[in-house]
Amino acid sequence: MNSLASESAGERPTSFLDVLRNTSVIIPCLFACFAAFLLLARSHFYSTPIQTIQTIAIGLGTILGIGCLRGLCGLPSKPARSPLAKWGWYLQTLTLLQVSLLLTVTSAYSEATAIIWVLSVVNEVVWWTVNGRQAPSVTTNPAETDHVIEEDIEARLLSSLETSDSVDSPVGAVGTSGEIATQTNQSWIRSRDEYGESISASQRTLFAAGQRFQTIHLAFIPELPGIPHVDATSLEGPSVEIMVGEVQRFGLRLELKLTQIYDEPVEVVIQVEVFAESSQAA
Repeated sequence: MNSLASESAGERPTSFLDVLRNTSVIIPCLFACFAAFLLLARSHFYSTPIQTIQTIAIGLGTILGIGCLRGLCGLPSKPARSPLAKWGWYLQTLTLLQVSLLLTVTSAYSEATAIIWVLSVVNEVVWWTVNGRQAPSVTTNPAETDHVIEEDIEARLLSSLETSDSVDSPVGAVGTSGEIATQTNQSWIRSRDEYGESISASQRTLFAAGQRFQTIHLAFIPELPGIPHVDATSLEGPSVEIMVGEVQRFGLRLELKLTQIYDEPVEVVIQVEVFAESSQAA
């Protein structure tokens, strides 16, 4: 029995910092925005005008504080950001606007408030420009493209299985996809077309007596044009579960697990199909 598992790059577990960004940072962001709103709403109770130095200090402190909160939230254009983190980032524009209005109505020095307004506008333009540049490029019909890619990879895997069952390779030869000689540990075929780059790899893996787990690392040199789609299945040997772990442009990790423990060494031959879409095709 062949077991196949695939994990895309976007589904890998997030770090502790990502968890904080996506869940907890919204709390100080909401607090800052609400506090600025309350101060602005009660501005008519302030009888003493704010001095120039105080105006500039409050304005600069607010801009720096908002920068820290946005740094904690992370850019909302990043795919890993949650809606909470995105709204925490967006709310800081409202916070800065409220503080600038508060300084305008409570400060007696228009020059100081003008400086704060200029700095606030420049700050927002810079932040939003950086966020816009980090936005991922949009491809045409990505769902349809992924579907075609997956179908192509599955077709090549089926072809490898049929070839492995029907073709008896001569000793010492490395044939087409799915064929690997007894003394050969690894066979690669790397090709390129107008859609991207493909790799068909056959890998022989030895499990020692009593061993159940193996990790295989495959390096792509030169690296692929993008994060590839990966499928893997076993061709020969005992039943094994294959998990496609981390996938990068420069390589990938496969995790193999035998369905049972053997008292003697066993070999497993797996077939890996990789496809990376070129930027021109995207």
